This record gives sequence, C-alpha cells and structure tokens, in this order.
Amino acid sequence: MRELKLKSVAYLIVLLTLITSCKKEDFGQEANQTTVQNGESEIGGEITLYEVKGDKITVVKDYDVSGSDRDFQNDRDKHQQIWDLVTKIVPLSHRNKMDKFLIYSGQSSGTAGFVDPTSNDLSTWRMGIAIDYAYEGGFNTNKELSYTIIHEFGHILTLNNEQVNASTAENNCNGFYLQEGCAKNGSYLHTIYKRFWADIYPEFKDKHNEGQTRMDQFYEKYQDRFVTEYAATNLVEDFAEVFAFFVTKENRPSGSTIADKKVLMLYEFPELVNLRNEIRSNGGTRSAGGVNILPEPGKWRSVHKH
Repeated sequence: MRELKLKSVAYLIVLLTLITSCKKEDFGQEANQTTVQNGESEIGGEITLYEVKGDKITVVKDYDVSGSDRDFQNDRDKHQQIWDLVTKIVPLSHRNKMDKFLIYSGQSSGTAGFVDPTSNDLSTWRMGIAIDYAYEGGFNTNKELSYTIIHEFGHILTLNNEQVNASTAENNCNGFYLQEGCAKNGSYLHTIYKRFWADIYPEFKDKHNEGQTRMDQFYEKYQDRFVTEYAATNLVEDFAEVFAFFVTKENRPSGSTIADKKVLMLYEFPELVNLRNEIRSNGGTRSAGGVNILPEPGKWRSVHKH
C-alpha cells in the first residue's frame, strides 16, 4: 500500500496518514507526504481517477499532466488492461470495498501501488497502480504487478470496517490498536499479533525508535519469522506479504519456521482458503503467466505510510 520513499516511522504500525503503498525500491528512505485538496488525498503523479462499479471503471477525473504522463493518460487501453488484471485477482464479492481506482506515475514517489480509505469508517477504499512500473519492460514483467495487486488487496482485506473499528479509541480497544482504529478480536491482524508478534513487539518498537540500522538487526535476528525482509517493517505489512505468499505459492509450506507457520495460519480460515482458491482459479495467477507469480523476494515492497 503506498506512497513511498519510506519514513523511518513507516516501521511502526501506527502511521500518520491512512495510506498504504508498494515501493519500487530504495527501502528505508524518506516517504513523500500525502496532501489533501478538496477532500481528495494526493500522492503525486496522479494521471486518471476512476469510479469502480463491479467489473467496470468510469473516468472521474483526468489530472493536468504533460510529457510521458500525458501519453499514459491518453492510452486508455493500458488503463483497462491493468484494471482487467485487478478484476482477475480481486473477486467481485470483495470489490464492493473498492470505490475508486487511480492510474498514476510512480516515478516521483518510488511506488508501484497503494491503497487508502475513501471513507472514515474504512468501508470503502481506493487502489492506485503506477502505470509506468506496470509496463516497465512490458506489461506485468516477471508478474510483479500481479504480486503488487495481491499484496495491496491483502491490506484492504485486513484494514476494512469488518476487521477494524475506526471509531474505537485506543483506551477502549480490546484487540490490537492501529492508527486506523482497533483491530477487532478474532480479526486477521489481531490473530497474527497474538501468535507471532506479541513476544517481540516491545523489542520491535525499541529497535524502530533507534533507526534503520537497528531495524536491520531486528530482521537479521528474527528473519525466520518473516517471508520477506519487507514483512518485518510492521505487522500490517507482514500480513500482506504472508497473504501474497499464501495465494501465490502452489503448495502449503512444509517447513517449521515461524514464517511458514504464519502462512499455514491462513489455511485455518475457511473464507481465506475459499478466497485463495477463487483467485487461483479465476485466472488471476494463471493468466499472468503461471501459478507462482512472486518476483525476486524483497524487490517490491509495500509501506504503510503515515
């Protein structure tokens, strides 16, 4: 989810803005600030905003752009090709959580994709995809765009109003508190926290406060707990990366690491197993060129930006 030159604060689950994004590279750098104009959050590089209704997208706004961004704006076929891949990955039953879709240029922010809420109660979300990265080297090269979409969908899946209560204050939260609100008891984030983060969370916060080098040491110490280095950024990103592995890996993990156990945990939720099967059978992965659509580990990273 994201905007994306990383803030050191991005290591914390508590973020200062409600935006999540997929970073193209440069892990650990400063994140760009999100601005808000006329009630609409801006990340920089906006090209065309669409309204989402089921399988269809309708232009809401073309931004004032020039140069290569103007070419991207005029190429509606590319917008539709990206959206078609989104519809193969995000089932219609879950697309009611998405009411906006943004095509943007990732060059200024360094991001490949992001999601952010479009309602105060977290019931609706916008997904943004960087068209320049989506077509870098050809459409969906190495299936990195597919992975980005799955990861970003994982954020919507875990941060929407059914999982997080945005109106609950921290002192009234009986689950796990995020900047977005209170992750409900039994929610996906609360479950992964209880099982795999509670014992190391105080150390995580200390290392985060001490900067990037200490966070690198945190990952090195606990790397068998994380499916990628980026997953160690915070609990929200950890779940999104685990979800991406859960969907894209053909078989269940056979190892005994905590990282493997996190992926296996998702098999305990029948609705997630059904979702995984639907994504894999509806063409989301196969049409992208194969069952395993993972890029090189750590190349694409999402940061939950504040």
